[in-house]
Amino acid sequence: MLWLLPIWLFRIIRLLLLRELTGKEKMKTLFQIAIGGLVFSYGTTTLSYLFQFGENVIWWYWIPLPYFDGIILNIYQFLYMNLILNVFTKRALTFKRIAERWKIACIRCNLLVPSLEEKAPKEIPQVIYSDKDFFRIAAKGLTAAYIEGKKTELSNACGLFIWSIRPAKGKNGEVLPGLIDVFYTKQDLPTAIKLKQAQRPQFGQLNFGVGLHGDYFIKLTEMIHTGIAGLPGSGKSVQLRSLIVQAMVVHPGAICIGLDFKSASEFHIFAGRGNFILTDNFEEAAIILDEVYQEYFRRAELVKKNEVENVYQIRGPNGERVNPIFIFGDEMAEVFSPLSKLESKETVEAQKLVIDRLSKLARLARFVGVHLILATQRPDAKAIDPQVRSMLKTRIAFKLSQKEDSILWLNRAAALELPDIPGRFLLATDSGIFEQLQGLFVSKQEVKQMLEHIATGSSQLYRRIKGRLSQINSEGGSADGKMSEPGLPGERILPEGSPHS
Repeated sequence: MLWLLPIWLFRIIRLLLLRELTGKEKMKTLFQIAIGGLVFSYGTTTLSYLFQFGENVIWWYWIPLPYFDGIILNIYQFLYMNLILNVFTKRALTFKRIAERWKIACIRCNLLVPSLEEKAPKEIPQVIYSDKDFFRIAAKGLTAAYIEGKKTELSNACGLFIWSIRPAKGKNGEVLPGLIDVFYTKQDLPTAIKLKQAQRPQFGQLNFGVGLHGDYFIKLTEMIHTGIAGLPGSGKSVQLRSLIVQAMVVHPGAICIGLDFKSASEFHIFAGRGNFILTDNFEEAAIILDEVYQEYFRRAELVKKNEVENVYQIRGPNGERVNPIFIFGDEMAEVFSPLSKLESKETVEAQKLVIDRLSKLARLARFVGVHLILATQRPDAKAIDPQVRSMLKTRIAFKLSQKEDSILWLNRAAALELPDIPGRFLLATDSGIFEQLQGLFVSKQEVKQMLEHIATGSSQLYRRIKGRLSQINSEGGSADGKMSEPGLPGERILPEGSPHS
């Protein structure tokens, strides 16, 4: 064993000369190495006496035991000691480097807390533990939500990609007061992901994008309604396009309604494909949403008869499911903003009906499979009706320019600090999830290819809506506010897509 001493002395001197570790940290590391080495040495020596009887290979029943004698034993011990030297030194260095980076980042981002003493300088939330993908800090009165608001600034200052900040939890899942876990990686999210490359969602799900842990699926029963906000060119329209394609491919019998009041420029690619219904005026939108509102009553009756919580729990004789109804809206500020005085009385009345139906569907229709996915550039009070906005439990925020908009939409200013990468957004849900994701890109040409096999007009609700629109257009009339009332005599109280319809 003496011939290994020079090598050990060289390694230990290198450890002692490391400037990045304090004397206390160096002694702690050496102590860990010594304890580990002693345990290994005594363990291997004991095994050698137990199983080594002069033979080079000892068999214990039919299992060959390792060779524990002379030089071989010394080499085993050297390799093990070398391994634990590297492990403990790397762990100590990782903790030290993370702590230094975090300290610099806190100073640059002004993430400081007042000291307990009045005249003492402000303190930095100290790193108390680090691992390969997260480190734990003593919060000192700061909340995870507050630090989350500075996540992008801290990432840039640290040189690490901080992707989540959460209250620390113990082994049994209990929240540890005063402690916060900061999850990080040395690599950022990919900047371009095609929808075709992403994992396909199952029935009743949508793939919202890709995060650090892979594809991010949300169940429709948990999504309820979704709001999307973002500056022009940030990826808002592409995200809508991706969600529409998924809705039509994963749920071929689903009704997809497109409200696009900017000349239908974004949704025109879906017109005439599957059960997609497009409109760019209030008169038609009032008729379409009124029919969906009547469908709500039909489906609610079926849920009541089957004694289930929502329509997705209903199954037909052969396992058939009730298909969802999606209402996609782009530039919703055009829907909720007051109309010009030059508009006709019929158009003004139709707008009132559209807002009324959207508000009622948002409040009432989630358990019958009606889901709103609405997009706007600025999520202020004028862009989306407050009653509708309050029901958008899943929210997506692309890059925003106004701090007030980000706080109104996400309860924090994090959307201002997103990198200038098209398709990068923040996802916030009603259950407390807050993640940064990369959206799934799909071109208009790919849309045509992916939807070419989807049958058109396979839904009864689709045919009813088309019939009413054709009747109004042929008569040259318009929606004047006199919509049908729920439960009219002679109507079948059965939901669209029901196994029994």
